[in-house]
Amino acid sequence: MKESKYILHLPSWYPNKYKPFEVSYLKDQVTFLSTINKGIVACVIENEAVEEAYDTFHKFDNHTEYIRYIPLRNGIIRQILYFKTYFSLIKTIFRKEGKPSFCHVHILFRAGLIGLLLNRVYGIQYLCTEHDNVYLNTGKSTKKNKIIFFNKQVVKKAFKVVAVSNYLSKCMMKYDIKASGIIYNPIDTNVFNYAEGSKTGRTKFIHVSHLDSDHKNPEGILQAFKNVLKSGFECKLVMIGSNLKNLKNLKKLPISKEIKSNIKWIGPLNSNQIAQEMKEATAFILFSRYESFSIVIAEALCSGLVVIASKCGGPEELVDESLNGILVESENINELTRAIEKVITINKLNQKKISEQAKLIFDATSFIGLYKDLYSTCLLKSSL
Repeated sequence: MKESKYILHLPSWYPNKYKPFEVSYLKDQVTFLSTINKGIVACVIENEAVEEAYDTFHKFDNHTEYIRYIPLRNGIIRQILYFKTYFSLIKTIFRKEGKPSFCHVHILFRAGLIGLLLNRVYGIQYLCTEHDNVYLNTGKSTKKNKIIFFNKQVVKKAFKVVAVSNYLSKCMMKYDIKASGIIYNPIDTNVFNYAEGSKTGRTKFIHVSHLDSDHKNPEGILQAFKNVLKSGFECKLVMIGSNLKNLKNLKKLPISKEIKSNIKWIGPLNSNQIAQEMKEATAFILFSRYESFSIVIAEALCSGLVVIASKCGGPEELVDESLNGILVESENINELTRAIEKVITINKLNQKKISEQAKLIFDATSFIGLYKDLYSTCLLKSSL
């Protein structure tokens, strides 16, 4: 097996053929990180549309993606097939590319267990970046307890563990999982930025998510927006959903039909298309029940949007009511209604300034610099 100099990225989730726009931020991060060191992505994707396993290979300027698609199974068979397939894929990569300098795990469960296995079998160091919301939910469940148990095993052998927000780090500590640092997710500010004179007509609000009811509470946004219209305000709501099934179900709701002349539904979009929609909007709404960070808030701020967000963890770190938005209590539709009305009537926040301040925090330059230091330390340890 030949030796090589590259970083092996092991993501638990990744944009793919069946869901090209979900978790697209992970691909963006690999692209940014691969400007530090050449990167190779190894990922296994399960999907019910897959009948027989097959591989895809894509080469970009500084990184390469090896993705293996497998059928979605149930129970213990699913886990056995996933890990067996993942390890087999990595052995294929090692034969072609040689062993990596070290591994970078993105989201501890389940790819972190692959990092742990490679450490035990080959002695390869790994660092981890955690994004997962699993620590945020207060309710206990057998599945959650199992995930956290396995994550603890991964962290014990990891070189470093990075959390994407202070809030997530605090939630991890409740389960004795300590992050060694905080690095916010980066935004491509060449795409998400403020465009002078792009906002015309009625005040436009925008929401972007997978529209999951339990997590994102889009029904709450619709109810608040209905209240605003009932009070006589003129405004428009744009709902962008990466999950078509959720979007279609929401469109069928009676409340959606009641406000249909003031709402625009849009299916999955790529980053450039979302950025364009944000440039034409006035404000962004997030009414989630929990968030570890919120990449879409960061994108909205870089686009110069006023952000209305629920107090559900991550948003409190990103939204400052004196600078860029309004925070409301999660589940409190009356507060959300008043916040929307406030933006329409007395919004005095400088959108250009919002964008400039956000760029200082979320631009990829800072992200790359912080990981460059981490990578240098990890490379040094791996060479010993």
